Amino acid sequence: MPNKKDVVPQLYATIAALHKMGGIYVDDPSSSAKFARRTRRMTTDIYDILRQEILYLTRQPGSQINENQICHDLQVSRTPVREAILKLQDEGLVEIFPQSGTRVAPISLAGLPDIVFYRAALESQSVRDLVSVITTDKIKDLHKIIDEQEYHARHLDHEKFHLSDEKFHESLLIMAKRQQIWKAINREKADLDRFRMLTLPIFGRMMEVAQDHRNIINSIESKDVDGSVEMLKNHLENVLDVVNLIKEQHKPLVL
Repeated sequence: MPNKKDVVPQLYATIAALHKMGGIYVDDPSSSAKFARRTRRMTTDIYDILRQEILYLTRQPGSQINENQICHDLQVSRTPVREAILKLQDEGLVEIFPQSGTRVAPISLAGLPDIVFYRAALESQSVRDLVSVITTDKIKDLHKIIDEQEYHARHLDHEKFHLSDEKFHESLLIMAKRQQIWKAINREKADLDRFRMLTLPIFGRMMEVAQDHRNIINSIESKDVDGSVEMLKNHLENVLDVVNLIKEQHKPLVL
């Protein structure tokens, strides 16, 4: 197993888990089914790690993805790495150029309004359903998430703030018994997530987002269906107000 200091931190836990399972390689060539299962598992793990690095801008738009380096770090063959990258290409997160290699795709601004519309439509209906069934304990749970988010905002921790943001919106849908809706939204909003990460350093932005969330909770608690839906839609659509600003500040990263 590679030394921890020689491996990118985000990959180390996955490498350790795979080795704990019995190693990354299958010694018995006849164990084709076992090998196939491990290859699929490795592909999924590598995909998840690379996707998170791209969404949180650890891998910046336009930066190269070195397949050989990933293979070396994980001590795996090219197959699971290549399959993971192809999945990311299908999502529009990476671009593959036969002559010049693979790079992280720029953030597409043109598609953001449609993504926001799609997300707002699905989440708004879920909140409409939630208002009549939510309990006092669930309201408290939502407020705790925003307490965490405000803490991260005060400490300017963009990544943890974003994680809390995701947790809040996912919790709304889970409480409304719409878990599958969140999965569908998550598949479509990769570019939106990357764009939102670029907005978080804007002065006051994170506390503004957290306050929006607090207001939505209070409206849900007061059983104001229309008010809750309107607040949520406005909250989700607000991200579009800073498109021109982000485009100007981050020209190399957006398209």
